[in-house]
Amino acid sequence: MFKITAQNRSGITYTLYDPRSPDLKLISPKCTMAKNKAGLLTFCVPSAHPYANKTAKLDTVITLWQDNEILFRGRALNDERSLYDMCEIDVEGELAYLNDSVQPLDVYHNMTVRDYFAKLIELHNEQVDETRRFVVGNVTVTNSTDNVYRQSDREHTYDAIKDKLIGRYGGCLVLRYGTDGTRYLDYLKEYGNVNSQRITPSTNLLNMIHTVRGEDIATAIIPLGAQLEDAEKIGTVTPRLTIADVNDGKDYVYDADAVEKFGWIRKVVTHDDITLAENLLRAGYKDLEAAKYLQGSITADVVDLHLADTDYERIKLGDMMIVETPGQDAPLTMEVTEVELSVDDPGNTTYTLGTSYQSLTEKQISTRKDLGEQLELVRDETNKRTDKVRQELTDYKVDARKDMDSITASVTETRTELTTTTENVYDALGRLQDTAVSTEELESVKQLLITQWSDQLEYRFTQVTNLIDSTNGTIAENQRLLEQYIRFEGARITLGRSDSAIQAVLSNDRLEFVENGQTIAYISNRMLYITDAHITGSLSFGNADTGLYMWRYNAEADTFDLEFEGDD
Repeated sequence: MFKITAQNRSGITYTLYDPRSPDLKLISPKCTMAKNKAGLLTFCVPSAHPYANKTAKLDTVITLWQDNEILFRGRALNDERSLYDMCEIDVEGELAYLNDSVQPLDVYHNMTVRDYFAKLIELHNEQVDETRRFVVGNVTVTNSTDNVYRQSDREHTYDAIKDKLIGRYGGCLVLRYGTDGTRYLDYLKEYGNVNSQRITPSTNLLNMIHTVRGEDIATAIIPLGAQLEDAEKIGTVTPRLTIADVNDGKDYVYDADAVEKFGWIRKVVTHDDITLAENLLRAGYKDLEAAKYLQGSITADVVDLHLADTDYERIKLGDMMIVETPGQDAPLTMEVTEVELSVDDPGNTTYTLGTSYQSLTEKQISTRKDLGEQLELVRDETNKRTDKVRQELTDYKVDARKDMDSITASVTETRTELTTTTENVYDALGRLQDTAVSTEELESVKQLLITQWSDQLEYRFTQVTNLIDSTNGTIAENQRLLEQYIRFEGARITLGRSDSAIQAVLSNDRLEFVENGQTIAYISNRMLYITDAHITGSLSFGNADTGLYMWRYNAEADTFDLEFEGDD
């Protein structure tokens, strides 16, 4: 279960979203989390929400919980108010705190990757208040020389980490929270978790996209090392170490096969921490090995089966997933690089997986292209089947909406009748002023009638009837009938006898079916969710025009068969 809480600077915590409470609902809460990015949580607060005006920009910490575990935390950044006084809130993740500090002009050398990372965080913590500080956690990223040489020039701390660490050595920033609320920041070579849930086209694979890029290719590398402090400047530029002295006078290395295939494409790579030409030459060849290949990538959109069955491991950002695809002898290993979570409708959550590879020969390129075409076929077929199911659910929802519109019209008519009756009561009260009824009694009756059209539509006709039983019995009867079959609770309408075990509840974002106080099924965002389903005949997907996929129970064989009816 997901929950959203808020805490102001005074330490007061309150709940903004809880699916169990009809008063604590938000409109379209969505959280986007991506590797090495702060992330963003967005939602709209209805005007009737008890905390509609409590969220202060940059002063309120918003936390998204999943099963009592912190999934996302950040500060309210922006808010916009609509004509109808609805407030749209943007919450940026806590990694954005690293943009609140600036690294001073300085040079760092003779330190490990961990030491340099810790120094950047230390300087950040000195510039911000306690609520935006980090504790350095695990650091598993290293470099070949175990000696970092870097220069800071008043850039934001986040930019320094991104450009001078992640951009050079890779790795990922991971936030985690201790039991006491301590905010740890890890710098890891990889997340490390291999998820046990497998991704297959027949179960949870929605889409795959194959891309080959050539813009970053290079067939020759010019490696540059540390600045030569004793060398004479060329204009305002300090010369750097090159490989010319150990490479027959040439300041570059190249790959003959790559040059023959793609031509001369030169690229400069700078290594601030290398001071020996021999080490720089080895680094140049390593850079060339990575740069001479075409860069390919595969991304996939999947569904988390954990949402329907908790026996499956939950998919998390950074998890390594085993993906089965047609045309591959072995499954792909792909990393979860982005999660777009629909908080109020987890079934619409999108998980983006990605992997990369390198290819030099045309044969390899052709093979990858073939794979891409096969993946496209899988995607198209999957999309067709998904669209058919969604259309069926949409049609069902439309029909349900039509039924609810009819019920709403009836409620409106009943309300009009009640209004007319109330006016008649006021006329009767005017005539009663000449009788023995006291002024205090008349005023009491008037106040009770005024409150009957409150926001919660609390019809207090019983109290009115006790005072003016002889006036008209219509009000009590209409109230009894209305409350017996239809009840209004804020933005919710409950249908069904009040003593019935089965009822329907209509709200702004869903139609629920309730049995004995528990939601057993609901329709929301074009999807039907149900706890259990008993199908006595068959289950079909699609329509007669395009063909039907049908599950049928074969009593003789005691099997559950999948059949297709339509044109092949």
